[in-house]
Amino acid sequence: MNIVSEDEVWLSYYSDFPLVSIRNFRLHRVWKDFGCIDRAFSLSQDAVVFPQCYTRHKGNSQLLRRTLSDSPQTEPLEATDDDGRTIGGQFKAAARGSMLYLWTETALYELETA
Repeated sequence: MNIVSEDEVWLSYYSDFPLVSIRNFRLHRVWKDFGCIDRAFSLSQDAVVFPQCYTRHKGNSQLLRRTLSDSPQTEPLEATDDDGRTIGGQFKAAARGSMLYLWTETALYELETA
């Protein structure tokens, strides 16, 4: 789930993995069979960014960017710190709007994905 504002909420849930946009308490848009989105995702104008699914316990630091088109395209992204080094090991994620927050045992990272 990503709560953008009081009037805009996005969510994805397990059953067939749709991505749902709700605005002003009304269904705005649904992308059916969007694909697996991990527990947190951030939003940009034309895409969502999220950690790769089902890899939290494998130490994978890869993020995915999936477009919000009728035929979504997916590209891998690598999570890096301010010095451009890959954020290694396991991380957990949370998001609000276009901000994606990743944390490890030793650091917290704030990524703007817009």
